[in-house]
Amino acid sequence: MSDTLRVGFIGFGEIGRILAPGLKAAGHPSVVVHDPFLGAEQRYLAEANGVGICGTLDELCGWADLILGVTPGSQSLRIATALEPLLNARHTYLDVASTTPAIKSQVFDRLSPTGACIGDAVIVGAVSQGLALSILACGPGAPAMIDELTPFGMSIREVPGPCGTAASIKIIRSVAMKGFAMLVFEALSAARRYGVEKDVLSSLDETFARPFHSYVDRLVSGSLKHAVRRHEEVEMSAETLRDVSLAPLMTEATIARFAELAVLASDPANRPTIERLQQEGWQASVDWLQPRLRPAI
Repeated sequence: MSDTLRVGFIGFGEIGRILAPGLKAAGHPSVVVHDPFLGAEQRYLAEANGVGICGTLDELCGWADLILGVTPGSQSLRIATALEPLLNARHTYLDVASTTPAIKSQVFDRLSPTGACIGDAVIVGAVSQGLALSILACGPGAPAMIDELTPFGMSIREVPGPCGTAASIKIIRSVAMKGFAMLVFEALSAARRYGVEKDVLSSLDETFARPFHSYVDRLVSGSLKHAVRRHEEVEMSAETLRDVSLAPLMTEATIARFAELAVLASDPANRPTIERLQQEGWQASVDWLQPRLRPAI
């Protein structure tokens, strides 16, 4: 590229150690990092891969055009505060940390007055994918990130919306992914105790053989329609885990939610509505349920 931007990474942890050396290996001519906690091993990795090291944020901002924050989400606002006096209209900055949409919005509000082009990006792919791990980006800074880095092998997709939109996808997705991971752990722990793990896994393979979206109506609308029966079944699931001295923590949370649905489903006044919702799809079920469930504390 004739007008290649100089790229700077704030942070050289797990993600920085993948992306910065990966870009250099892919042929990007100008990559630097700044990390105040850079250890000897990290320094060797950077130098061995041709990644420059900046001792301060001031030095990095004076050199880089496109800056990516790849620190823990707990550091997003602190770094934004430190960047305020250092950024100008020459810069594009994207916070690539895993944090909440509200924090990403605050980063945008804090740094936009500098004149820099600010964006929000999140990683939704597995680190095992290396440089090609999937990234979502939004906000004014997203196009520059995509234009500069995808030619070198990065996989970045722009999502419409203001800063915080990409973060909302990542964090809400984590409700399902992290929750499902712990449910699977709980189920397979019990399966091991009962000696039926192969059969349980085989059954799950059959259930999820199709794209996930094809199951959503069954999972959401079906759970409402059959809440009483499923509530009883999941209570038996918890009892089965206790019988082999396993704490059914995730299963108990499922029981609590199904208990709420069962109350609604067993009310005769709600039956015509619930039947109608089965035909309208999961979105209608979610919209009807939300104001009727326990509010956040």
